[in-house]
Amino acid sequence: YDEWRGKMKLSTIYNIEAGILKNRIEKNDNGQEIGIFTKEHFDLELGRISEISEVEFVNIDPNKYMITQVGDVLVDSISLEATVITEKTKGLLVLFNYFVLRQKNSNINNYFFANWFNNSTEAKRQINENIQGTTIKKLNLSQLTNFKVTLPKINQQNLIGQLYEKQIKKEIYKLIFGFYCCC
Repeated sequence: YDEWRGKMKLSTIYNIEAGILKNRIEKNDNGQEIGIFTKEHFDLELGRISEISEVEFVNIDPNKYMITQVGDVLVDSISLEATVITEKTKGLLVLFNYFVLRQKNSNINNYFFANWFNNSTEAKRQINENIQGTTIKKLNLSQLTNFKVTLPKINQQNLIGQLYEKQIKKEIYKLIFGFYCCC
């Protein structure tokens, strides 16, 4: 057991914020033109698609809103999945159905967390407990902040995270070239 750090509440590891409702965006003609993060961007990061068909832009003051940064973890409150933001989708406005998780310190590998959230029985159990009995299957901010994640030591997280990141890259390669690479 000493190889594991134990269970930690998500809100102690990450600052977690929800995106904004589209109709609450204050458009600013003098603002910066920012693209809006969509499900296509999410799927691009998970290796499900190889390109974005089109991006909607809005002129805003980016300091007032949650904008994606490389290394952010995004959780989709509807599909109940997580992904890590890379260069491909940085600098985009985050809407209400996504939560942005930014590390408070460096005791977690973000790819480890995305893999844990997407594939572990521990995460699935907490998701199911939180959405059980609701008509619309959606996770809210309060529920997510209370998730408890079992963390191995950082070197083990890094190994698991690297394997998960490599798996996503293989999926992208397969989409582009039609077969898996040896990487």
